[in-house]
Amino acid sequence: MGSRFLMRVLVTIVPFFVCTQTAEILIRTGFSGAHQVRGDLYADVGTREFIVKNFGYDGTAPAAYFYVYLQGSSVSRFGGGRFVGARLTRSYGGSATVRRTIPDNINIADIHTWTIWCEAANQIFVQISIPDGLLVVQSSSPSPLPSTTSVGSSSQTSDIVTTSTTTTSSTMALSSSTPSSSSTPTSMATPSSSTTPSPTSAPPPQYDNCEVLSDVYQVSWQVDSDNDALY
Repeated sequence: MGSRFLMRVLVTIVPFFVCTQTAEILIRTGFSGAHQVRGDLYADVGTREFIVKNFGYDGTAPAAYFYVYLQGSSVSRFGGGRFVGARLTRSYGGSATVRRTIPDNINIADIHTWTIWCEAANQIFVQISIPDGLLVVQSSSPSPLPSTTSVGSSSQTSDIVTTSTTTTSSTMALSSSTPSSSSTPTSMATPSSSTTPSPTSAPPPQYDNCEVLSDVYQVSWQVDSDNDALY
């Protein structure tokens, strides 16, 4: 009972940890800029966050933010990008880890530049370019079957089609060599019951001077020595 319960717990819990596993992508280490900003920049595509480790900042700017630029927009100190998370409201001594969540309406793969930007002073403290394809969401769908399996399936299907074609051809050849019931020769056809027998098939009269009825002779008679008709 105890081992069965443990197996159920493992089956339930292990997938949870697998599904929520995240991976931080290193973008730049040891950056530095105005207002003593410094640190190591990471991104986590799974949790949609920008993370700065060993972050330092003097905290004196009136309105400093993590600020990004998307594909189709150019970096400018006058804006044109998108805010990421809340304003930086205090100083950091260089050992803190600061996280800011990327808004849901931003496609992470479209981000080409990350900055710390002061909205009030229109000043970019630090600017870091992000290589194309670095921030790509990994698919969680199952891996496709190996190509060899697909090829095997295709070849089996081809075999079936070939066999079917061969069988059909053989059947057609057999059919063509066997006369159908509708192609019975005329001489072998059975006359229908409504067909009138030919007059030539009647037995000849008993008299030796009678003519057999035909298409020419439709009437025949017999006379005696006195030329009297017998019939």
